[in-house]
Amino acid sequence: MEQPQTQKVFRLGSRNGFDAIQLFDEPVPSAIGAREVLVRVRAVALNYRDYAIVTSRYPFPVKDK
Repeated sequence: MEQPQTQKVFRLGSRNGFDAIQLFDEPVPSAIGAREVLVRVRAVALNYRDYAIVTSRYPFPVKDK
C-alpha cells in the first residue's frame, strides 16, 4: 500500500467554541523510528472532554500546542 504524502489535521485555534477548529493539510511524518508505526485513521469522534476543552469549561489545566 502506498503511503500518502499529506494528511488532514484539525487544530484548535482558540477556546472560543467549535468555530475555532481549523482544518490543515500537513505532510505525513516520513522519519519513523525502528520501534514506531504509522497508523491510518479513517474516522474520529469528539467526546465530552473535547467539548469541554473547546468551550473553555474543562476544569483542569490544558497545554496549548
